[in-house]
Amino acid sequence: MYAIRDIRNYDIKGDGLPSKVETVAYVAHMAPLILTEKWIKEKYKCDIKLYVSLKSSYRSVEWEKSKGRSGYSEHTYNFLGACDITCDNFKENQGILLEALIAVTRYTRLAIYNGFIHGDYKNAQNDAYVYNSAWVRQTPIKRAA
Repeated sequence: MYAIRDIRNYDIKGDGLPSKVETVAYVAHMAPLILTEKWIKEKYKCDIKLYVSLKSSYRSVEWEKSKGRSGYSEHTYNFLGACDITCDNFKENQGILLEALIAVTRYTRLAIYNGFIHGDYKNAQNDAYVYNSAWVRQTPIKRAA
């Protein structure tokens, strides 16, 4: 498991983050995830730890292309980046994690996979959605302005 409080865990390759990416990762992912973990603990009175799934937040364009992808993924941090988030006992706790991510973060796309939730900021705030793993919109995310 890759702790959300260690910036090294946001780099899938492990070579270290470019300085601009590191700043964005702190602000757009690490800080909100720490607050999300705290919110869960306070609301549910339990200690569910959050993790960066497989260190999958930042991926270089070269890394993406080496995996047969386009290189245009939100994970390449062209804007605010993306993060794949998991937690203790994901299958049992994914509903709590999703509720917390909606309540605490400003992610505009949350895609639910078998072992993690992908979060990014690609959509506008007024077009935020929960997606399934095939990237089909499931539920609009409603937040106070």
